[in-house]
Amino acid sequence: MSEAISSLLGVYMVTSGCPIVDRLRPMGRFHLSMASSEETTFRAIALYLVAQYFKAQRGEKPDWQLESLPNIYLDVHTVNKELAERIRVAVRSDAAPNAIIRLDTFVSMILMSLDTNQLESLEALFLVYY
Repeated sequence: MSEAISSLLGVYMVTSGCPIVDRLRPMGRFHLSMASSEETTFRAIALYLVAQYFKAQRGEKPDWQLESLPNIYLDVHTVNKELAERIRVAVRSDAAPNAIIRLDTFVSMILMSLDTNQLESLEALFLVYY
């Protein structure tokens, strides 16, 4: 049940108008219900790189090295942690706080993937492009 609630909360949060979570709005547009952490990590990085493409098209400096991406997800982690605590105080059920904790697990996986260069393990899939 928390998996389904987590999926719905994820869509709600990225469309809620929160300036921190709003940076993940493209994730809501291309939402995958019940996505794995690997799928979510891939989508997060891919969508960030698409955003960098659009920055470059506007003459701004793109972040092709993904240097700012961890900061986005550290901020999202803070939002998730605080929101889970507020819901835990307001609601007697663990389902909603657990759903947010599940979303935050994806945040941790994304940060870990960036920190440990796990992206390199995907390189073989893209050899066809070069």
